[in-house]
Amino acid sequence: IEIGEYYMKQAIFAYSTGDIDLRAVKAEKLLDKLRANYVNQIKQSELTILARGAVFRTTSDIADALNFLEERGYIRREKVPGANGNPKKSTIIFVNPRIFEAD
Repeated sequence: IEIGEYYMKQAIFAYSTGDIDLRAVKAEKLLDKLRANYVNQIKQSELTILARGAVFRTTSDIADALNFLEERGYIRREKVPGANGNPKKSTIIFVNPRIFEAD
């Protein structure tokens, strides 16, 4: 708990001294969700449900975070045909397994 409080204070100080990149903050929150649930791959629609909350109120919030993570190699998105002859394609998100390695 003490370590957590220390890092919380450091994060608050760091964010208060400069410009906050909200895309990075949201991307980190989404990455935390993926780590906490040990997600290796997930449909984008399922991730939308998993991530909904105070930070991700809209699908565009999630899309921004996904774009940020994909640009940096944390995830890869791939369109796949719909199941059972459904003509609508789904997007599968593949998570880079290195996010689960200890720092």
